Amino acid sequence: MNRSYIALAAVACIAGSCGDSATGPTQDATVTITSIGVSPKEVHLKAWNQVVFVNNDTLPHNIVSDPVNEHTQCPAINNVGYLPPGATRQTLTLISGSCGFHDHLNLTNDAMRGTIRVE
Repeated sequence: MNRSYIALAAVACIAGSCGDSATGPTQDATVTITSIGVSPKEVHLKAWNQVVFVNNDTLPHNIVSDPVNEHTQCPAINNVGYLPPGATRQTLTLISGSCGFHDHLNLTNDAMRGTIRVE
């Protein structure tokens, strides 16, 4: 194999972030938390990706999977957990399905609920 081809392939791989998406998921969506709620309330992403939650509120939030008090629908969301003001944290890798989430510190506030849909 010629050296030019190998060098070109290496550059393409680096520029294109090659690799197995199952072991190296990429961030595909961001949910922002403010005093008025989460935005967007619904995100769509391909399997093997993650969602980043950003707390832009002055109060803490605790983002976990539905259902309330069980948190079992999509355990990967529970990785976000407690977010003090200004904090950012991502879910673990999401594989498939529809995943509801809520702020466990604001159980009665529907503005602090959302859905992640994974293809």
